[in-house]
Amino acid sequence: MNKHLLLALAFVGFAAQSQAQEPVTFKEAPFTYKQIGTNKVEVSKVDKAYASGTPVTDYVVPATVENGGVTYTVTAIGEAAFKWKDASSITLPETLDTIRANAFNSFKVPELKLPSKVRYIGDNAFSSDKFTSFVVPESVEEIGNSAFFGCNNLTSIQLPSKLKKIGTSVFYKCGFSSITWPATLTTIPYSTFQACSKLETINIQSDITMVDKWAFLKCAALKSINLPSTVDSIGYEAFCNTGLESFTLPKSVTKLGSQFIANAPITAFKVEEGNTHFAVYDGAIYSADKRLLWAAPVKGLTSFKVLDGCLGICGGAFSQCEATEITLPESLVAIDNYGFCEAKVEKINFPAGLKLIGEQGFAGTNLTDVTLPEGCTVVYQAAFAQCPKLKTVTLPKTLTDIAIRAFMNCGALKKITCLGETSPKLEEAYEEYEEQFYGVPSTCELYVPQGATQSYKDAGWDLWFYTIKEFEPEVKPTVMTVVKTTPADGFVTKEKFFNMTFDIEFDEDFDVLKKEPAAKLREGDATTGKVITPDDVWKASRPKANHLNLWGADWDGNVCFFTTKDNTDYYLTIPADILKGKTSGLKNGEIVIHFSVQYATGINDVDAAATVTGVYDLSGRKVSGVGIKGIVVKKLSNGKTVKVLQK
Repeated sequence: MNKHLLLALAFVGFAAQSQAQEPVTFKEAPFTYKQIGTNKVEVSKVDKAYASGTPVTDYVVPATVENGGVTYTVTAIGEAAFKWKDASSITLPETLDTIRANAFNSFKVPELKLPSKVRYIGDNAFSSDKFTSFVVPESVEEIGNSAFFGCNNLTSIQLPSKLKKIGTSVFYKCGFSSITWPATLTTIPYSTFQACSKLETINIQSDITMVDKWAFLKCAALKSINLPSTVDSIGYEAFCNTGLESFTLPKSVTKLGSQFIANAPITAFKVEEGNTHFAVYDGAIYSADKRLLWAAPVKGLTSFKVLDGCLGICGGAFSQCEATEITLPESLVAIDNYGFCEAKVEKINFPAGLKLIGEQGFAGTNLTDVTLPEGCTVVYQAAFAQCPKLKTVTLPKTLTDIAIRAFMNCGALKKITCLGETSPKLEEAYEEYEEQFYGVPSTCELYVPQGATQSYKDAGWDLWFYTIKEFEPEVKPTVMTVVKTTPADGFVTKEKFFNMTFDIEFDEDFDVLKKEPAAKLREGDATTGKVITPDDVWKASRPKANHLNLWGADWDGNVCFFTTKDNTDYYLTIPADILKGKTSGLKNGEIVIHFSVQYATGINDVDAAATVTGVYDLSGRKVSGVGIKGIVVKKLSNGKTVKVLQK
């Protein structure tokens, strides 16, 4: 046989083989069947009427069907076969083992009984608002993604006890109030019960290891849940917007997703004993090292103080929180997306070291004034949108970008002050309502540094602010400001035994950095005079807000006294950098308090409450008084004058 003939015969054989392998498709109204195996077919298409044209009111799928002398067993309902079909009832044969994707999607029959041998249910297979109850047979081993998606009228569901696999979003927006989670399933996939607004209880029979993202998102009726001590991971927004009133984090949990329980009406969290990754302080969940705050109580608070040393507030941690005043630590660096979204907070401090406020970080809050610290570079999307009481905003020099909707619909805004000489870039918005200042009153005034107006106009700020005013750059203090000292600088006393205690008031509250500072009390001269030391050490404390108490302590911690000398000046020097302001982040500069001792004078006795307002020589010329020796005349605040011999 020649070569060409062999090739021809081979081609014919291949063609015959290919033709033989093509599945058989045939129709017996109202069903079209497709071969899926040896003597097996699926219902691939369904008509609304029989061959005669009579509408179908009751679908009856046969167990077997004959074609061309071959009897086929019906084992599957094909993809989208009954989608959108309407009837009074349907009967399925016991021969079925497979329900393919979308098989009964939007099916209009309220009740459907699955045969006892079905093993597989495909994606979106029963996504319909007509089903009111459903029993998944014990034979089912796998349920595909979104199988019961949108079954909002489904009031009861029963899952098989030996179910091996379940997809995502399976019960999205279903209407049942309770469900039992089989022992064979070790995870609750993402969006499994999302938007199941009537779900009240879930009986978890398995040792699940993960509750994935959005698993119970918007389950408003879910007020409690018992998670087993096998759960390792809880995903993003897993319990967000639920009705949970209490929550205990299992000891096994090592991973939490952002906003995992945001907006749930919880008064206090608990962490199961033995958890080494998370802990509860003041009812809030922190990382074990206290560096991250994951979730704070929403209900029952008027104020809340975040722990010192905390570096970051995780997404949604204070979302919808009822506390009106929240104190942030100086250690704080970042606030994640939705951190305080829709919280009732009216007053909050922005620490000097804060660098990041995420998307919608303070959207919908009751803040009245916002001053972002130097170091912030971006105002992220909708960070302060929908704040109805916000009146003033101050933006730092370091700001480079402002995202869309940043201050959208802040209808009470009266003044925005930008400290940067170069305008921050305004992110381009595709719709007017997405603009940074959409809904801000046209009467709101914009203040910019002197000479910076054109930069802000070039960036498009004048489209929103008709009034742009320039201001002289503020010279900010480099150290904390002293308001008052006790005794006052220049104080004159007759005391022979002086109490070594001093009070200094500042214009802001502070933290004490050094509780045993190297203070100096000198006699006669501020720099070279004799040093008077306490029995033990100088001690510093904060007895109340804004006040520093410095005292010379004895070995028992009591205040020391020292014997004064007549006609002598004394100078207390408090070293710099022993305090740090809680608002400004500034430290104190060196403070010198001067007071004089005069037992008696030739003119008048010294009034203990009086201070020195001027020092003069005997010719009436005003002198500094410091370092001057001999007889001088001191004028006091009470109008009296005294002659003093200064040594």
